Amino acid sequence: MPLFSIIVPVYRAEAFLPACVESILSQSVPDFELILVDDGSPDGCGALCDSFAQKDPRVLVFHQENQGVSAARNLGLEKASGEYILFADADDLLPAGALAVIQDACRKIAPTDFLYWDHCATLPDQPFSEPVFTPVPFHDLGRLWAVEYSVGFVWNKLFCRALLQKYGIRFPVGIPYMEDSLFVLDYCRAMRRENSASSFLHLSLPLYVYQHNNENSITQNHGLAYTQRQYNVVPQLIDAAAEFQCPSEQIDLMYAHYLQSVCYGIYRVATAPGLSFLKKRAELHRLFCCEQARRILHYHKQNKFYSIYYLPFRLHSALLIRLWHWAQTQNEAFYYGYLNVYPRRFFFSKWRTL
Repeated sequence: MPLFSIIVPVYRAEAFLPACVESILSQSVPDFELILVDDGSPDGCGALCDSFAQKDPRVLVFHQENQGVSAARNLGLEKASGEYILFADADDLLPAGALAVIQDACRKIAPTDFLYWDHCATLPDQPFSEPVFTPVPFHDLGRLWAVEYSVGFVWNKLFCRALLQKYGIRFPVGIPYMEDSLFVLDYCRAMRRENSASSFLHLSLPLYVYQHNNENSITQNHGLAYTQRQYNVVPQLIDAAAEFQCPSEQIDLMYAHYLQSVCYGIYRVATAPGLSFLKKRAELHRLFCCEQARRILHYHKQNKFYSIYYLPFRLHSALLIRLWHWAQTQNEAFYYGYLNVYPRRFFFSKWRTL
C-alpha cells in the first residue's frame, strides 16, 4: 500500500497536464500512486493520461463520461489505495520537495489531525526550510474560511483515507463550485467524532502552486450561477462554525465575506453582456428577494453588524453594487474613505463593525 494517493481530475487541460504530471512524478519521495481521472475531456487529455501510465507504473488512469469534477474525484477515491489522500488540479504544480515535507509531517501527526499548508502562484526558487506546525483550534473555522481562505480547497490538505472510508465522505455531485468546502466540512465533522481534541495543523510552507491560468476551469467560469452556489453552500459553513463554537466575531467575518461574495455574483449578473434587460431584472430580483438573502439581512439587522455591502444589498440596488465593486477594485481610497466611513458614521453609528 503506497503512503499517498494523489488524485487529479482531468478536463480540458491539455496544455497544462504534462507540467502538472511531471511535477508530481519528479518528487523525491517515490511512495505514491498518481490517479488521473479523465472526465470525458474532449481534447487530447485522455490520450495524454494513457501515455503517462505507459511510461510510469505509479500512474493509474481511469476514463469516464463527463460528470463533473466531484464525480471525477469520487472515482479517484474509490480506486485509491494509499494511506493518505492528496488532491491536485490538472493545471497546477507540486514544487520540488513538497511531498518529502508532507511525508515527514505524516510521521509527526495523529491521523485525526488535519494538516494543511500554504500555496503560491509560482514555483519557489529555494529549498523548503524545516517544517513548523502551528495548531489552530476548530473554533477558528470562521477565520480560516473568511480571512485566510484556507478551508475551501482540497489541494492544500492531507486526508486520511481510512477516515474517509469509515464515514463515507465523498464530494457532492451536481455542485460544480464550492464542492471542496462541503467535502472539507464533512471531513472536519468526522475528525471531531473520532477525537474531540482534534485540531487544524498549519504548515507555513508553500507546498502547492496554484496557477489559476486555465480559462476552462470551474473557478474561471462560475458565470451567473455563482451567487446561487454561494447561497447553497455558505449557510452550511456558517452553521458549522456555530456547531464548532466559533466566537461571534468570526461569524461576523463569515457573514461579511458571504455578503461580499453574493454581491460579486450580483455584479456579474448586472454586467453580463449576453443577458437581455428583462432577463437581468428577473435574475436580480430572484437573487435579492430569496430566503437566503433575507437571512443575510436579518443577521446584520438583528446583531447590528455593519458591513460595506449591507446598504446596497438592502436597497436591492445593483447599480450601487457596481459602484462599490468599481471602487473596491479601481479606487481603494474612495472605497475605504467614503464608502466605509460615511454611511457607517451617519446611518449605522451604533452598529458593530469589523
